[in-house]
This record gives sequence, structure tokens and C-alpha cells, in this order.
Amino acid sequence: MSMATPSLARSSPLRTLLQVNVACLTALSGGIFAFAEGGPIAAASIPIALCALRWNDIKGAFSLNAWMANGLGLLAIGAAGFEFFVVPIEGRLLGFGHLLIYLSWILMWQKKGTLQFWLLCTLSILQVATSSVLTNSIWLGLLLVAYVLFALWTLSIFTLDRAVQRSTGSESSSASLSAQRSSSPAENSVSRNGVKLESTSGWITPRFVTGVVINGLLSISVGITFFVFTPRVWVGSPRFLTPQASAAVRSVTGYTEEVSVGDMGEILENHDLVLEASFLDNQTGQPIDPSAYATRLGDDAPLFRGAVLGSYDNGRWSLVDSRLEKSALRDLQNIKAPLVKQQIRMHSIETETLFTCGTTVTCLPADRLAYYTTEYEILGETFRRVLLWNDRKNQNDSKQSEPVEVFEYDAYSLADGRRPYWPLKRALEARYVRLMTRVPTRLGPLRGLAKDVTSTEEGRPLSPVDAVERLIALLRDSGQYRYSLNLSIDDPTIDPVVDFVVNRKEGHCEYFASALVLMLRSVGIPARYVSGFKGGVLNKDTGWTEVRQHHAHAWVEAYVNQNWIVLDPTPAARDQAVSKISESSHYWADFVASIRSFWLYGLSLTGDQQRDLFLTPLKSSATGLLESLQTIADAWNWQASSRRSADGASRSSVAQTVMRLAAVVVLLTIVAWWVKRGPGPLGRRLRKSRSRASQRTQTVAFYERFREILARSGHQRGDSQTPREFAVDLDQQLRSHRFSDRIAHIPQALTQAFYQVRFGQHVLPTNQLSELNTSLDQFEQSLSNGDS
Repeated sequence: MSMATPSLARSSPLRTLLQVNVACLTALSGGIFAFAEGGPIAAASIPIALCALRWNDIKGAFSLNAWMANGLGLLAIGAAGFEFFVVPIEGRLLGFGHLLIYLSWILMWQKKGTLQFWLLCTLSILQVATSSVLTNSIWLGLLLVAYVLFALWTLSIFTLDRAVQRSTGSESSSASLSAQRSSSPAENSVSRNGVKLESTSGWITPRFVTGVVINGLLSISVGITFFVFTPRVWVGSPRFLTPQASAAVRSVTGYTEEVSVGDMGEILENHDLVLEASFLDNQTGQPIDPSAYATRLGDDAPLFRGAVLGSYDNGRWSLVDSRLEKSALRDLQNIKAPLVKQQIRMHSIETETLFTCGTTVTCLPADRLAYYTTEYEILGETFRRVLLWNDRKNQNDSKQSEPVEVFEYDAYSLADGRRPYWPLKRALEARYVRLMTRVPTRLGPLRGLAKDVTSTEEGRPLSPVDAVERLIALLRDSGQYRYSLNLSIDDPTIDPVVDFVVNRKEGHCEYFASALVLMLRSVGIPARYVSGFKGGVLNKDTGWTEVRQHHAHAWVEAYVNQNWIVLDPTPAARDQAVSKISESSHYWADFVASIRSFWLYGLSLTGDQQRDLFLTPLKSSATGLLESLQTIADAWNWQASSRRSADGASRSSVAQTVMRLAAVVVLLTIVAWWVKRGPGPLGRRLRKSRSRASQRTQTVAFYERFREILARSGHQRGDSQTPREFAVDLDQQLRSHRFSDRIAHIPQALTQAFYQVRFGQHVLPTNQLSELNTSLDQFEQSLSNGDS
């Protein structure tokens, strides 16, 4: 009797597990693409995949037929084609990626068969591959590891599902299985070609899961190995991204030479190491406490001064045009004033500006033979490094243009406070000071507030010194303005600094510094915006002060009484917030920074670096191994040194070395044979294990003899019958031909023993094997005689 079972998709827990895994894989790849792109389109894959899993795969409430799917596919191609051909060339890669996203959405809402599963997996892999071009974030690396492990798990489940399909002859989720039921109600089973289909949920065992995880980790290791040793042909950053993708790729750093107020709020989330500084007395070489030196300068913490920005336009600061006025560096021997030597290691943050504290009189590379020198910009009072021509290297050598990961330099500053040191021509200084008083016309409310604050009750303007104190007190000490990372804008139609001063009255250091500069300029006091870092954390192991991205700060320099003075209008809450971040995340930040540095270095690995780091040491190791073998051969062949020629020496030595190595291999083989076959406990244990395996193999042989006896008598098992069902059917046939009950029951007894050995992994005892063989002799004789 036969009956049809429900479709495999509904009856098999394995198929349901496959559907869940493919949906999660599609959602994961969409999330990775959304992270890399920095846009919302791909993120829609997550809810779409989950809804399709519930309403299409599990409940079967809705699915797309072929016509609907084809129509939506044409719309997807049209949308991606518009993005590919109409938008600028930078968006073409995103157009291709979005097409992959759209197609995966359509496939998710179709009835799933083998083809649909393969296509969804393929589209998922292509989405992740496209994502790897859009960003080089360390988070992409972590997501890739998770994706590889989950993808291998999904493909393993897919392999099991395909095995079920092949064994049942079902190639789609809509196919039904032909079932055979035994005459006994307790023996209901589904079979095809004599294979019993057990519960598929039992196939996902701990051993299976462990194997998938191990294979995933090995795959990742092999992939990293190939990445490391594959020759580099082209390595570079993507230049074809849309603005939103570029925003996702751009790293947020604590220092830039063009500042948009509001950017620095993200920097407190960045703990990358920027500077390592050590302060020494230039004459005695004794260490100087950075905080004590900052106090001597009149600051509450070390200020590592960077770029000086003087041009403002609608929330954006930039360098002034006159920054190109430069001067030659001074010789230390001609400087008679007491100096502080600042030893600084600057990590790569994509700038040539050198950070220093105090009034710096000269700044030199720590390695005087390096490819760099320094230059001084007089008006901005800043130092920069400049790449030098190196006669020792060829003009086309690309190493000269490679960025330096850590640039070490020594800055020499005045030890007795901050005061002018570099003389300027009067005309040049006057022209620069006038530039530092320019104020855009859109700042009416800010101008009015500045004049009100810096005027007497009679309406007369205060002196520059008193005006500076009034404005500092307003922003920093009055309590009207609060330090915050909240960047919400109350009125987007006005200048962001005006919105901060008049409406919002809370922000971070960029807003306070920008407001003070513009308010000082509004009352005729020259002022400039300074970008750099404030503070740092002492590393007790190295003795160096470490400055990280979250120490980024902005302050003001005002020109008062023919001198530039340092002003910091940001409330003290800023220092408290940074200190709290530094204390809570110091060790974790070191770990994350190390991982991020390793990741970025691996991505930017060039052919020369690859050769120097991996291939050359590997070649040296191989050469050293051969030399070691040669030395061993020479030591063993001590008699040959006096009688062999120079040409034949190497050949003879190597040949003898090979022969001796072969002798060692033979010796190890003999030892292994003795361990396995000797009288020791290990040998006995191995022989016992082989005996059990041999006995298990022999126990299956009785069933093969049973099948041969039946074949000679004309009895064949049907393709849709399990061995147990065949034995029950054979029992009935024998009884109908008047065979005795004992003979008719032999097939079921043999089959029961076969199940114990084949599926239960039991080892039958010798007496039971003897009884089974005796029963087979009787069964064969009865079939030959044709009677009981």
C-alpha cells in the first residue's frame, strides 16, 4: 500500500532550517552592503528577508509567480540602469550593487527550489564582494569573518538538503515523495531505492556543527594566507564612490586643515593613537613633567598646536592665502635661550603639519638621514615636514612617496614661557593682522551681541584686554553656554555659529572657539582659529605621554598688545568628559587601535612591503635550511673532505645527506610498526580496535549472503521498499507457500540483526553470528527443496 507525503518543504525540518539560513544570509549581506555604502537602500534587505521567510516560506500565504517576478526584474534592471548611466561615473559601482539587492528581494518572494537557493547564495556573495570595495573599515573585517562562518554553515545545510533530494528523487520543494507503509502500523516509514529516510532533524549533530566551524576557521586561515602571498599588482583606495559612500569610507580624525563646525563631535568615539611625546631639558637631558611645562606656559594642560586657520565662511574654517610665507630653520647653536626638547612620535593621520607645544624655535627630524626635512611658516607659526630628494635612491623609486607610519621629530621650544621669537617685517605683519579681522556679512546677531558685551554702560568700547576677558567670561564662565556633543540645529537658515550663540547655546570646542574668534573680530580684535590636541595620558611603561584622537581640541589666538595670546573659551566640562573617556577606555582603546592598525596595514600592503615582510624571510629560511643540511652532511662525511674534488663535493655531500634522511624515515617506520603490532599495551589496543572493526564488517556479510540466496530463488526487493518492509512481505509470501513459521520468520530476524549492525553500530557476539549462519543454512536448504 502506498501513500503520498506532504511536500518536502513542509514535512522536512531540514528544508525549513535551510530556508531560515538563506534568509538570514541574505539579510546579513544586505546589512554589510548598507554599512559599506552608508545608505538606507541595502538595509531594507533585513526586514524584507524576514517577512518573506514568514509569509512566503513558512506560511505560504503569498509568493510571486513567474510573470510577476519577471516584471519586477525588468523594473530592477531599469532602476539600476538609471543609476548606472544617468548619475555621474562615481555611482556606477553602487548601481551594480543595488541591482544585486533588488534581485535578491525578488527571489526572496518566490517559491524556493534548488535554483532559487543557489541564486540567493550567489547574489549574497556578490553583495559582500562589492561591499569590500566601498570601505576599508575594521568592522568590515569582523563582519567578513562572521559572514564566512555563517555562509559555510548555510552551504553545509544546503548540501544535506541536496542529499535528501537525491535519495528521494525530489528536485524541488513542491515534489512529493512516494511512500511505502509496512503491514505493521508500528513500522511506518518513507523510503526510496531501499533507503529509509530518518528524521532529518537528527542529522544536525554536535559533530556536524564542530566540523563546519573548523572548516570555516581553516577557510579563513587559507584565505588570509593567499591574501598575504598573492603578488600585489594594484593597491589603492576607491575613487569611484558617490558622496554618501565616500562619507562612509572617510575616516574621522581629530585633526584636519579644513574644519566644518560639528565634525569634532564624532571624534570622541575614536581612540586611535596620534602622538607620543616626551619633554626633556635641552641642557641637562632631565625629564620635564608635561603638566608642569604647560603650567609654566599658562595653560592647564599641554596644548599640541597644529594648523592655524583664519578664513571663515558659513561654518567652515580654512587656511589663509598668505600661509606660503616661509623661513629657513635656525641652527640650534645660534639659540642662546633655555630650551625644552620635545621628542615626538607622530602616527599617520594624513597631515604634514607637525604638532608642538609652546613657542617653538626649530623643529628637526629625529633621523637626520631621513627622507624628510622641515619648513617653518612664519605667519601661522607652524612647522611642516617636506619630502627630500635622496641621492641614494633612484628617481622612480616609489618608496619616496609612501606615507610614513610613524614620523619622529624633535621640537625645541622656549623654556621660560610663551613670547614672540621670530621677527616679522612690519608690512607683512600688518597685512596678516588685517586678514585676521575679516568677518562675513551674515553674522549680524553675533556682531550685535559682541558689541553689547564689550561696551561700557555709556556705550564706549572696552580696551582689547578687557574686551577679551568679557567675551571669555560670557562663553566659558557665565553658565549661559554649556559643553555638549548635541549637534541639533535650531535654525538651519542662519550661520551655524550664530545659531549656537543665539539659539542653541550648547556645543563642543569647535563652536566655542569659532564663536570667540568671530566675536573678537567683530569688535576689531584680530583673532585666529587653532586646531590641535589638548592633554594626554602618561604611559607608565614607556614614560611617554600618549595623545589620542579624542584629545582633539580647538582654541583661539588673539592679537593683543602686539602679541598673539592663547585663549580657551570652552568650559571645563570638556576636560572632564575627555578624562572620563580616557580612563574608561584606555586598555580597550589600545587593543582596538592595534587591531585597526594591523587591518589597515594589511589592506595597504604594497608589492615591496610584501616582498620585504614575507617573501624575503621565507627565502632566507629556505636557504638557511639548505645550508644547515649541508653543514650536517659535511660533519657526517668528515673523511671525504680530504679526497673529493671541489665540483664533486656538494653532490656527494647532498647524496649522503639524502641517504641518511631515508635511513631515519625507515627507522621511524619500523618503530611505528612495532608500536602497532608489538606486544606492548598500545599495540594490543590498536589490534583490539582493528578486530572490532573487522568483526563489524563481517557481521554485515551475513545479510549479503541472505540477499544472494534470495536472488538465486527469484526474490528481489522493490525500489520503494526498506529492508524491514521487504522482510515482512517475504514472511507473508513464505507462509502462503506453506513454509513453517520458523523458516518464514528467518528474514525478519536477519533484517533485525542487520539494522542493529548497520544503523545501531552494534557488534554482534560470536554465538549470535553462529546462530545466524546456521539459520541461513536452513533457510537456503528449505528454499532449495521448495517445502518446509
